[in-house]
Amino acid sequence: MLPVALAGCAGTADPSGSSSPSPAASYRVVDDFCTKLDHQPLLDVAGGTTQVRDRPDRPDRKSCVLSAVSRDPLAIHAVTITMLVAPSPAEARESLGGPPPAGAQGIAREVSGVGDGAWVSIPPDSGPMTDPPEPYDGPVTSRMAMAAAMAGTAVAHVHFNFIAPQVPDDAQTEELAMEYARQTLDLMAD
Repeated sequence: MLPVALAGCAGTADPSGSSSPSPAASYRVVDDFCTKLDHQPLLDVAGGTTQVRDRPDRPDRKSCVLSAVSRDPLAIHAVTITMLVAPSPAEARESLGGPPPAGAQGIAREVSGVGDGAWVSIPPDSGPMTDPPEPYDGPVTSRMAMAAAMAGTAVAHVHFNFIAPQVPDDAQTEELAMEYARQTLDLMAD
């Protein structure tokens, strides 16, 4: 008779109320957020000194450029980060999108462990530029990469443009992208 009585208790409400869903976290766009980011991960990869430049804001988003610049030899590693708060998690997921196709080479994939979803796209290293732009006076390589992550209604888009004698490899680029996406989402949490 005891098993029947215990079976009748299954599915009863938890007296602590922990079965109710927790309230959703709220997010906000942050002023001067590039100055609030940890610049050291970029410096560890690129060296030099950092510079911050804000881009024109829109009411629903903020964007800035964090650069690491070395003078001798000239190298510029720029990260453009855009943060936005969507009206709903579904619209945040839509804004997150997905990685563009990688083609035959490069990386284009979803990344786990960052927010509620993230992706990275790293085209293959294009090799040395045959006609580098001024003021570069020696061989340089150019590399671009994109990433995005979301948490709740917060979305971070990260774009890299590296022009230097030597650019970060795929693993360094992905690690740097996810670090700045993670930091941006953390700053946006209220």
